[in-house]
Amino acid sequence: MIRRFRAAIRQLVAVSIVAVVVSACSTAPPNGSFDVSVAASLQPRLSPADAVDITRAYLDAQRPQLAAPDLHVDAHLQQVWAVRASAARELDACIPPQASDAIVWVTRGLGDYLNLTDYPWSHRTGTSMNPAAMACQDPSTEGILVIDDRTGAILGVYPFVGPVPTP
Repeated sequence: MIRRFRAAIRQLVAVSIVAVVVSACSTAPPNGSFDVSVAASLQPRLSPADAVDITRAYLDAQRPQLAAPDLHVDAHLQQVWAVRASAARELDACIPPQASDAIVWVTRGLGDYLNLTDYPWSHRTGTSMNPAAMACQDPSTEGILVIDDRTGAILGVYPFVGPVPTP
């Protein structure tokens, strides 16, 4: 009787451990591990996973556009932010200044950031053709995507250059 009780306890402990491991695995962020930052005052419509999915779909769609497909860079997202559009430029100098208080998602990662499309925030859509703006049109293996939280539409794609320097 005691042997059966001990065997039942061992089996219960084993099942509990498996349940905890499975639960922990199911709560891992989609598409790997990345840092997420959402300002406390924001209540975005999209989730960080939505922003990651939109970014990965963009990056996956770029592979056939590569002149040499063997140069493909596997997508790996590193950071995801939800910010006001007016604060997006603080994350990367290629993002053009915006006056809007709308919420946008900014994702940063590695992949095929080819920037072959004129998006609403693209530097090509404006009249500015200065060298800095032109460099922000270049393809890159490390880049930034800006996504409209309201619609899920891509607003801009840029090579990653880093935050705007502060004086």
